[in-house]
Amino acid sequence: MQNKTELTYILDFASEVGERVLVCGGEIWRVDEIMKQVFRTYEVKDANMFILPHTIIISARTADGETVMCHRTPGEIHPNMEQLTKLNQMVRGVRKNKPAPEEQYITDERNRRVASSMKKLKDEYYTALWLKYFENQQVRDIAQILRKSEGNTKVLLSRAREALKSQLRKDGFEYEDEQ
Repeated sequence: MQNKTELTYILDFASEVGERVLVCGGEIWRVDEIMKQVFRTYEVKDANMFILPHTIIISARTADGETVMCHRTPGEIHPNMEQLTKLNQMVRGVRKNKPAPEEQYITDERNRRVASSMKKLKDEYYTALWLKYFENQQVRDIAQILRKSEGNTKVLLSRAREALKSQLRKDGFEYEDEQ
């Protein structure tokens, strides 16, 4: 069984993947199955999950019997089968390679901080950045979705990146090249 720190990393990772699956339009049963795969990989026993379209709550016990809980509130749903496929592949890779929980946590924590800062931006900036970097959409596709010209979309993305960089600094995010 895991200690509290390891179990926290594992629950956080599982809930992050579950949240992403829900946001991409995945069904609750799929979220349940993916999180169970993560728990099996890291040998988490007796994990309890409560999953609704806008809430994920997970709890499990450490080797000492201490309860660790994790709660997520997924954002707006943007159906994306390509992203769902990538998430499934990532979980398969985790099952195959079983990286240390903290290694996965570092990547997820960084992505979570970026996503959290993005939510503080204007809706138009948030949407453009989300489509570009989380859904890997091309500029022409983003332009169609936003009903803008490609040129205006490029300008929008540039301004959105600058706004995000500024927001990340306000939120205490340190860039590796600034340390």
